Amino acid sequence: MFASYTKSPATVLNHAINTTTTYTETAVAVLTSLFFCFVNCVMLFALKSKRVFQETPRYILFGHMLMNDSVLLLVTTIMYTVALCFLPIPKSICTLLVFISYCTFFNAPLTLALMSLERYVAICFPLRHCNIATPKRTGIAIGFIWMLSSINIIADIILALSVNPNYLADIAFCTLEKLFLFRWQLDKYQAFDVLYFVSVAVIIIFTYISIMITVRSVSSDKDSAKKALKTVLLHLIQLGLCLTSFLYATIERTLYTVIGSGSSLFI
Repeated sequence: MFASYTKSPATVLNHAINTTTTYTETAVAVLTSLFFCFVNCVMLFALKSKRVFQETPRYILFGHMLMNDSVLLLVTTIMYTVALCFLPIPKSICTLLVFISYCTFFNAPLTLALMSLERYVAICFPLRHCNIATPKRTGIAIGFIWMLSSINIIADIILALSVNPNYLADIAFCTLEKLFLFRWQLDKYQAFDVLYFVSVAVIIIFTYISIMITVRSVSSDKDSAKKALKTVLLHLIQLGLCLTSFLYATIERTLYTVIGSGSSLFI
């Protein structure tokens, strides 16, 4: 009977190893996130140090991307740490974290598209660039990006509150899938993922081809045009990196559909 109230040495050892592994993974994730946030903050400080950077559309967009990526890193690190420690939190806090992470996640490719369009206007329409790409219009475009990225998640939050007014008062493990009340919401998210990615890919490829044609046709200022071409190509590579996150989210939600929310993958 005494043995039933005690744990075997192997069980205690496994528990200690799991705890150590959890602490190690959490520390690595947090330190890595803080390092990249520090790098982003240094670049943001450099952008804010000179007025010309604050008034140039391309640097305004670059600063927005740095800030967006920093917020995404911090919020996702918090969510990862909470999930790794198996900590249930109020759905009100979870909804806020999910909202910020979802919006900033989609802001990244949309900002890449906007930066590519700015370079396209600068090279293909140089005389109209100062009138089209103004700081005010750049701010409006950034606001439009946030609106586009938040439409989907806001619709799900409103749906959850309309079905269950006390939804935010519950406590649960924090994942995006906890906002899903119906199966069709998964299909909607996948459709939005495909729509966003394809739209951004078409915009960046279009601007790249247009700038490449302009580079071959112009007889002067080819260096500036070639730099813009390399910049758009870099944005295309960045979009490819974003695709890995899109694919991960799609695979995760497909597994959620197949095996259900009761699996240990979706606590």
